[in-house]
Formats: sequence, C-alpha cells, structure tokens
Amino acid sequence: MNAGGPTRHAVWLAEGLRARGWETMLAAGPPVPGEDDLRCLARERRVEVRDVPALSRRVRAGADVAAVAEVVRLIRDFDPTILHTHTSKAGAVGRVAAAIVNASRRTGQRVARVHTFHGHVLEGYFSPLAERAVRAAEAGLGRFATEAAIALTESQRHELVGRFRVCDSGSTHVVPLGLDLQPFERPPSREPLRGEWKAAPGDFLVGIVGRIAPVKDHELFLEAAARLRARLATARFVVVGGGDGVEPLRRRAAALGLGEAVVFAGTRFDLPQVYTALDAVALSSRNEGTPLSLLEAMAAGKPIVATDVGGVRDLLTREWRGGVFQRVFQDSEKPRGLLVPAGDAEGLAGNLGALAASPGLAAELAATGRAYAFRFHTLERLFSDLDELYRRLIG
Repeated sequence: MNAGGPTRHAVWLAEGLRARGWETMLAAGPPVPGEDDLRCLARERRVEVRDVPALSRRVRAGADVAAVAEVVRLIRDFDPTILHTHTSKAGAVGRVAAAIVNASRRTGQRVARVHTFHGHVLEGYFSPLAERAVRAAEAGLGRFATEAAIALTESQRHELVGRFRVCDSGSTHVVPLGLDLQPFERPPSREPLRGEWKAAPGDFLVGIVGRIAPVKDHELFLEAAARLRARLATARFVVVGGGDGVEPLRRRAAALGLGEAVVFAGTRFDLPQVYTALDAVALSSRNEGTPLSLLEAMAAGKPIVATDVGGVRDLLTREWRGGVFQRVFQDSEKPRGLLVPAGDAEGLAGNLGALAASPGLAAELAATGRAYAFRFHTLERLFSDLDELYRRLIG
C-alpha cells in the first residue's frame, strides 16, 4: 500500500467493482521503510485491507515463502473466483499461491489469475544476470499461472508479448487506466500552494509528481531544472513525493546551484490543488507503464513534458477507440504533451522552456489533454472493461 498509482488503482477497483456485483477483498504488504502508506485512501473509500506482513518489494527468500503461505490461507478463506494481482512482487506471490490452491483442488472452482502490468521490472532495475532471471520467472508465470495479463497501453503489450516474450498474445489484453476525475472538474485556487512554495505570480512553476525511486530518475529532472533556471530566472520547481531518496536529491539540488528555486514538498494528498498550482508537469522516468501523474496533469489541464518510455507515447499521441489504441498524432496536429528521449536533460529543459515561452502552445496542449482524459480515462470505463473481462474468464 505504498504511495503510488498501482495502490490507488487497486483501491478504486476494490470499491468500484462492488457496485457491479463483485465481492472484493484487497490484500497488501507493508511499505518498505521510508515510503508513505496509502491505507488512508482505503479507509476513505471504505475498503478493508487485509495485511500480508511478509509481503515486501524486497527479495528475501524466507519472507517470500512465508508471503506465499499467507496468501494461500487468504485464498482458501475467501474462496475467490478471480485473483487479480498488481505490481511485480505481489503478482509473483499471488499467482504462485493461487497455483498451489488450484493444484490441491480435485473438484470445484479453480481460481482464475489476472495480473496487471502497471510497469515492469524487466529492464533497468537489476544487473544483466538478475534481469535474465526475472524475465525467465515472469515468462514462467505468464505461461503456467496466468489466465489473463493486462497491459495499460498497446506499446506495453508489444513489449510484454514481442520484445520480452513474457506473455502470450492470446491472453494479453489492453485495459487503459481510469482515475477518479471528479476532484478535477472544478479547479481550486492556485494561490495557496504557490504562496506556500514561494512562487510569485509571474514565476513558471514546474512540478514532478510521484514516489522517489531510482527508476523515476529525479536526478535527470534536477539537471534539467538547473539548465532551465540558467536561461529563465523565473523558473521554479517542486518535487512532490516521498521515499528514502529525498536527502540525496536535496544534496544534488544544492550541488546544482538550485537553492531555493526547488521545493521538496513530500507526499501530498491534495492533488487537485497541487496540479492547479503548477504551470507545467514533467516526467523523467527511465521506465513506465501509464503514469497516473500524467493522467492527473491532463485532467487538471496542465501541459506535459515527459520522457518517451513505456506507455507514455501512447498516452500523449494516441487515443483509445474501439478496444485499441489508434494513432491520432499527425504532423499537422498537436499531441497532448511533448516527448524527449530518456536521459535527455537538455531536451527536457528545452521543451519546458518552449512551454514557458509560448503560452499559446501550453494552453493548446493543456486543453487537448484535459478533453482526452475526461473522455477516455474515467473509472466507469475501467470498471466496465474489467467487469467484461472477468465475466469472459469465468464463462
């Protein structure tokens, strides 16, 4: 239940699918030290969370075996028709536990296993040797312990099926993210948070929103911030998110000479206020599925500059129509955001500078993104897609 898009997605599903006739149980392990816990969101949505104390993102053989045993007990107690897992470790533990339960049942209902790849750890997380082991394990799970795999975009599906070969094409489905858009319908005042972050009315305030972890490459964001600040004295920056990497980032910001031009705001739950206060949103990740922060930025009507990784290109240059992503970006059209290569600090800085210099471009991107988010990424659409998939699985 660490602060992040997959946790919020799982809570929304646990709540929303109940209204469509499904009885749901949400089970989760504790966040690692230094991470924020989103059980408060579950309480707000009246979703009970069953604890799996041994389940952790970190690889620990003894604890992982204990986590499998705990989930086996939960499955036997709750007797679900479907087990739907999110994130890599929970996906492995949950699907192995369901396989054990299914193997023990000579008669009766077998548990159908669904796994959503919000992102993946198939590249960029481990050494080459460990990476090969992770891919082999994921391929085994996909072949022997998964009835349906869910990718968030068409690009991600191609990666999972074609490039990494960890999923079968026939059982891999694209179900784009949905989010709670109601808080974004009426933008709140910009001034309170801009005042808190010492941003003057004429300042160009750029934010990056999300947990602080190596794969998010906040150092790239800070390097781009320093370059933009050298060209644009009114540029200011805010890092919204928690994690055990905050202090090294503070030191890096100081070394880059950013000083008071960057604010580390920690984890915030008033996200509509956060986005409203910003003039642009950046994403510097090395690897992504569909970043919830970008969908929120679009819903809030903010222009985006993001690294071209994972499903980001689909989100910013394609639309979800008729069950497939269709390319709508042509030379004569404007996308919903600007893309730069992963690791390109100069490109990130340059495109943010372009938004600052061209309010018309920024407004056009913002309006296009907002309309897209409200049309294609509602929770109701997400619930309908999954309800249909679940019912197909159980016949």
